[in-house]
Amino acid sequence: MVSRTERIDGFYRKVSRTEKELYELFRKTEEAGVATQMRAWFDEAKGGPDGIRLNHQELRSRLEKYVEDWISQTCETKHLDPEWITRAKEAIFHRVRTMMAQVLREALSGLP
Repeated sequence: MVSRTERIDGFYRKVSRTEKELYELFRKTEEAGVATQMRAWFDEAKGGPDGIRLNHQELRSRLEKYVEDWISQTCETKHLDPEWITRAKEAIFHRVRTMMAQVLREALSGLP
């Protein structure tokens, strides 16, 4: 019998095939743009004369709004009910938080 749930690498819950497809679509189309935005925000925070001034809550709310907007637009385009993809949303937010930590480490260490 074919499993109706699938795993996403690095995420602790099983998701439906539709949720995994949505997650993979985010990774293919939006992940690079989100990372570029984060790098710009971190560079802006490092550029101040007082050292690093990073408002973590503002950054997190910007990212959440960006992801929420992308999910709502994609659900509308693909005719999906947003209530049915809650685990995909969690997985995308998990991925974005992981990316934020990675980009922050890169920005603070001075790596490209």
